[in-house]
Amino acid sequence: MEEKPAATPAQTALRWLALIIAVAMSLYHMYVAAYGPPEAVIFRGTHLLFTLTLVFILYPLRPRGGAWRILDLIFLAGGWGLVLHIFLNYSYFENRIIYIDDLTF
Repeated sequence: MEEKPAATPAQTALRWLALIIAVAMSLYHMYVAAYGPPEAVIFRGTHLLFTLTLVFILYPLRPRGGAWRILDLIFLAGGWGLVLHIFLNYSYFENRIIYIDDLTF
């Protein structure tokens, strides 16, 4: 299977947003390399948030479709929601006693 090339965003604002996110991701990883990583789940989740955002900006469902960008935004919000759910409930996940503590929705 051939790799799909990244689509350059048509809007200048999206190009700048992709650049800012890529630079922030690089700075985050350099900081982690210099001072050590946080907990593995937090580190991987943060990396996933950066990556998901860049993927949905640079690889849209349809390269030249305005309405399709809304679907990209919905998928991006869903990915962010899943990762943020893990971040916000991390202490519960970490301290939960299996078979004793109830599962949450």
